[in-house]
Amino acid sequence: MVLPALTNPYPSYISGWSALSRHAMIEQIPRATFAVSLGRPRTYESAVGRFEIHQLHPDVFGGFTGGDGIRAGVATPAKALFDTVYLLATRNGQVTLPELELPDDFDPGELQHWLESIPSTRLRTLTSGSLARLVATATPQSA
Repeated sequence: MVLPALTNPYPSYISGWSALSRHAMIEQIPRATFAVSLGRPRTYESAVGRFEIHQLHPDVFGGFTGGDGIRAGVATPAKALFDTVYLLATRNGQVTLPELELPDDFDPGELQHWLESIPSTRLRTLTSGSLARLVATATPQSA
């Protein structure tokens, strides 16, 4: 309930490391709540914890469930992975994630949809390459 107030008037949702952890795709527990928004990137310290808000291009904003205006939604498993890699690729190029596990309901088609939405050819190439490598080396959760 805090996140929509922090990003008002821009929409936002929980994604990245926080959503990957919530979907049990990574074992690490993030020290901050990782979120994305259409507004400017910011970091907030509050009584309920630290919030790291990252800005997404409007063409790749979406892919979350549970948001209702006063409560922030959470990225789907595929969108959480996409957002993490997309944001890291803008800074680092090739992206690595420790011990990635894919849930049974992981939808690779959703990744393709978001990849096709990236307006920059260079960033689409960087993101696509890292996502393909991560998905190929990930462990299924049911294994």
